[in-house]
Amino acid sequence: MIVAVRRAVLLAALACTPVRGAFAQASGFPLVRTVRGIVRAPDSRPVEGANVFIIETLEGVVTREDGRFAIPVAVPGSVTLVTRAPFDVTHTLTTVAERAVVGGLRALVAYRYATGRPFTPVFGSEYDPSHRVFVPEYGAPMSERLPAFRRVDLCASYFRQVTPSLQTVLFASIMNIFDRDNAQSVRYTADYSRREMVPSLFERSVYFGGTITWLKENR
Repeated sequence: MIVAVRRAVLLAALACTPVRGAFAQASGFPLVRTVRGIVRAPDSRPVEGANVFIIETLEGVVTREDGRFAIPVAVPGSVTLVTRAPFDVTHTLTTVAERAVVGGLRALVAYRYATGRPFTPVFGSEYDPSHRVFVPEYGAPMSERLPAFRRVDLCASYFRQVTPSLQTVLFASIMNIFDRDNAQSVRYTADYSRREMVPSLFERSVYFGGTITWLKENR
C-alpha cells in the first residue's frame, strides 16, 4: 500500500496601497495607475510566490521574495484584488492497494482525496443601467472552498505467456466508480442571486483493451 500526504499553509493577510503613476502602455491601453502592495502570512511574514490579480482586468503577478507586488491598471475607478497562496489545496491523500488474485490476474484499487480549492464568493450585485449588466459584489478573497475532492478507481489486468516468444496483456479500468460529482468551479446566474457548483468532466468512465508482444530474441 502506498500513502502520500501533503499539507500547506494558506495565505491569510493582504495589504495593498494603490499609487498613481505616469502614463504608459499596458495591454494596448493607457496606464492609469499602478497598484502596489505586500502579501503577508498570518504571522506577518511576507509571502513569496503568491498569485495576485485584478478581477476587472485579469492582470496578475507573482509576489517577490519580500512579498511585494506591482500591477499596472488600465481602467479608471476602484478595482478588486484577489490573492492566493502558492498552495491552495491544504491536504491531499492518495492510497493505492494492489494484489495478485490468481495466475496472471492482478487487481488494483486507488482512492484519492483533496481539500477543495478556495474561491472568492459573490454575495450580491448592483445593476448598471448604462451597460445593462449586473456588477458583482465580492466577499473576502478566497474565503470559501469548493467541496472536497474524492474519487475511487478500480483496475484489473491479466498477463499470459502464450508461447516463449508471445505475450498478451488484457486490462480493464473503471474511473470514478461511484460517479461522484466533484466540483471544479462555481457558476452564478446573470444577476448573481444564485450559484451552483460546476462538476468535473471526469464522470464514471470505463476503459479496456489489450496488448500483444512478440519477443524477437525468442523466435
